[in-house]
Amino acid sequence: MSSRPSQALKEWMEKQVSSARPGQSIPPDRALAEKFGISVRTVERLLSEYRDRGQIVRIPGKGTFVGQEEPEPEGPIEHPRSSADMLAETIVREISSGNYRVGEALPSNKFMCLQFGVAPVTVHKAYRRLEQMGLVTRIGKTVWVGSDLKTLVRTRPKREVYLVNYRSNDFSNVFRKDPLAAVYQKMERALFASGYMFRFMNSEDLDDACREWVHAKALPSGLVFFCTDQDQVEQIRATVHYLTRLRDMPSPRILVDLNTADYRTLPRQVMVFSRGTRITMATRALLHYLIEKQYATVNIYIDESRDLWSNYALMLLAKMKAESGAIHAPVKIHYVVKPIREGATPEQLLNIQGWAKHYFTRLLNKYGDIPLTSIYSDISIARDDSSLIARHGKADMWVCATADAAAAVFDEARKAGLAVPRDVAVLSLEDDPRYYHLGISYCGPDHDQLGYLLAHALIGDIPIAKTSKGYIRTSGMVIEKLTS
Repeated sequence: MSSRPSQALKEWMEKQVSSARPGQSIPPDRALAEKFGISVRTVERLLSEYRDRGQIVRIPGKGTFVGQEEPEPEGPIEHPRSSADMLAETIVREISSGNYRVGEALPSNKFMCLQFGVAPVTVHKAYRRLEQMGLVTRIGKTVWVGSDLKTLVRTRPKREVYLVNYRSNDFSNVFRKDPLAAVYQKMERALFASGYMFRFMNSEDLDDACREWVHAKALPSGLVFFCTDQDQVEQIRATVHYLTRLRDMPSPRILVDLNTADYRTLPRQVMVFSRGTRITMATRALLHYLIEKQYATVNIYIDESRDLWSNYALMLLAKMKAESGAIHAPVKIHYVVKPIREGATPEQLLNIQGWAKHYFTRLLNKYGDIPLTSIYSDISIARDDSSLIARHGKADMWVCATADAAAAVFDEARKAGLAVPRDVAVLSLEDDPRYYHLGISYCGPDHDQLGYLLAHALIGDIPIAKTSKGYIRTSGMVIEKLTS
């Protein structure tokens, strides 16, 4: 352990957030101050860093806990007075995060007793509290997530949710080519299972449609604004104002799929999912995985010419640089970039302008001042896929922005006589079925969970976990296959 007391606390906290289960309590600030020989003020300052990164939650009057923020259920439980209350709150967090899903059975009493070390009567009381909150339904001895039997069976859709595409009638991209295509596919299935159906609309037709809905006194159940940029914010604000002023009709639930718009300019009534959040969660999952598996050197390969994430190729670079520096990751990370512009240098690659430059700089300096010039030495330029490993040095792992790039690195490793994963590991940030036969490991957002959460945010039947900025929370994951 470090000789500096504050550094010793940091090292202890890193172990807690990486190994403790979500919801596990952290000792009080005063106890930590006495344990590590530092002031309470220093403890508060250090723990605020973990809170800001979403690794712990500090709840006044309750304490500090590992994991996600406390959800905001429609019928919030009062300050826990018993183990049944605390168990019920833990289950609510699992429901709001999508770990326990509508239509699925909660674990048996015996399983919950063994997992949480409580008596059967405690589990029974906790399930009764969830029934009173309208979050679960008991059928015989089984407790199902959902407020009534209708949520447990597939019904014919009777309610409509409109997916609004900005100035376009082409929706094939939403479910096929978009980075969130798998999320929208899952959202559509989850909505259908609960009696909702997607309808599709060009944003240029939205104003006329709103007037028709109001005149007919038949508002849709929800609106989803697809891949929102700043140009669309004014229309969203006008739509929300127009549809929520009618007191004799329930307002539709409105979900904004945020791309580059400033979330602070959006109306407070809307629910927001940020596309940048999925990269943040994937980056954090990846860094924790690299540290846990003790990879010493990692090459991140970004092929801009075929990068599914488009402008996010550079954003990924900024996220990795900022996040790895924030936690002082003991991993040497190098970036290998195959740029769109032939002959580009690292300086030219980062000579970005407009909103991209502003966003890139903001991501880079999220946890401290990192000069743009400091990245130049971390970047190598790849002219093509041939001899990637020979030209850019051997690393313990190659992390590729796309499955295409991962397949190319996998092929180059075999040509170089390297055994995968014994000599070098390969991991992709894109889950592409075309390469399942290669068994390439994957790191990225949990698209299935995210689609489920977005659907139920529109339905409004369960509380949804959110970040400190109010975004719908998602999670990252690493799926080990044959290449790591």
